Amino acid sequence: MIVEKESEVYKSERLVSYSDAIFSIALTLLVIEIRLPEHLEAGLVSALVESWPQFLSFIISFLIITVVWFNHHEMFHNIQYVDYRLIIFNTLLMLNIVLIPFVASILGHSFVLTNDDSKLGCMLYGMWISLGGIPFNLLWNHASKNQELLQKNVDYGLAQALRRHYWKGPVLYL
Repeated sequence: MIVEKESEVYKSERLVSYSDAIFSIALTLLVIEIRLPEHLEAGLVSALVESWPQFLSFIISFLIITVVWFNHHEMFHNIQYVDYRLIIFNTLLMLNIVLIPFVASILGHSFVLTNDDSKLGCMLYGMWISLGGIPFNLLWNHASKNQELLQKNVDYGLAQALRRHYWKGPVLYL
């Protein structure tokens, strides 16, 4: 049984390395969904054009994951230590990240559907991307309210400005 100690904190480097590995894997998995059609009777160019939904889904998802990674990177420039709660929020964020390739696949297939499943696929993608903003913001809110987790030179005004800035993400993605 794991007993949580409220005052137990750890340096953030291992969590950052772990997170960077997950971001890298998720970005790599995105490309697996791009496949040429099995039958190339119409030629390679035609097959590539036919694969446009997967390419578009890949590009959108690659950019979104990259933006989240960059903001995560910026956030951890200000976070020196992590506690149990911050690790849980980061784990929930990583759960969101690793499922982006799956919802990107749904999005790619939704582009070519002509029924209600097309709308549903796009809505599922948008909702999943928006939901990722919740653990992201919980992570920063927790860190910025607990000064002992932050670098010693972090300006409180900057921390609050970042808090307001980060909440824009889920709204824009939705």
